[in-house]
Amino acid sequence: EGLRASNRLRIAAGERLAPSPRLLESITARLARLGHDATAVAKAVAVLGPEASVRRAAALAEAPILTLDPVLRSLVAEGILLDGDRDGVLALAHPLIGEAIIAGIGPVALQTARDRAARVLLDEGIAAARVAGLLMLGEPAGAPWRVDVLVAAADDAIASGAAGTAVALLTRAQRESPTAEQRLDLRSRTGRALLAAG
Repeated sequence: EGLRASNRLRIAAGERLAPSPRLLESITARLARLGHDATAVAKAVAVLGPEASVRRAAALAEAPILTLDPVLRSLVAEGILLDGDRDGVLALAHPLIGEAIIAGIGPVALQTARDRAARVLLDEGIAAARVAGLLMLGEPAGAPWRVDVLVAAADDAIASGAAGTAVALLTRAQRESPTAEQRLDLRSRTGRALLAAG
């Protein structure tokens, strides 16, 4: 219990917890035992993070939602997912499990998964500010649609008085290979955000 409390404090402070090689092996072995669908769903939940739901995980894992009940039960039984979803919300049993699953995904596959997760969220009408968090986790991918999401998130940040956050989002958008039209707009927006941030 003391270790869990210590981990919670470190997570609250924004510190990432690195899974030990032993934990990584344990999670990999447990998922291998459960099979392809369970592994795909666990990865989807890890990538989606707090935005994970049954429907979104199914879309990202490309698994039929009607067949997910036994898969989810097996993940709960193995201690990968928390028992009992809340209105379809899914959560990993511990942050370190998520870190272990993410560590087992190659960087290219992880970038692809995060982009696909962002698209799943956008298709559901999730606010750009929430989707931008996924895009900020990976490297720039040179896609104009990512610029649009980051700009919309920056607009939300400005509207809520978080000009510093808007500057960070717009700076990142400039690294996403914007079109010539987007580039001009970004310069103007970034200038205004910098003024607002002081």
